[in-house]
Amino acid sequence: MTTLLVIILCASPDTVREIMLAAHELGMATSGEYVFINIDVSTGSHAEKPWVRANETNQEENEKAKEAYRALKTISLRRFVSTEVTLVLNNFTVSYSIQGM
Repeated sequence: MTTLLVIILCASPDTVREIMLAAHELGMATSGEYVFINIDVSTGSHAEKPWVRANETNQEENEKAKEAYRALKTISLRRFVSTEVTLVLNNFTVSYSIQGM
């Protein structure tokens, strides 16, 4: 019987990257025994390539992070704002500010 260990994360993109780099160093991200699930509640920064840090002078670290992220699955909150929702929110704000005066 194969054992799979699941680690759930909910942290900033930088903290998730640090955790994944540590997991890589410990062999947890490359062994196939661990799955990391990240709950992303941020604004989607670093969404396309979350392992890359442009100001990182160490390209090797970006490559390690990329390899570690293969064991990471991210669940992102969908941000949906329709015109109707915007109108309701604007009306609420106006109503609230008028009543609060």
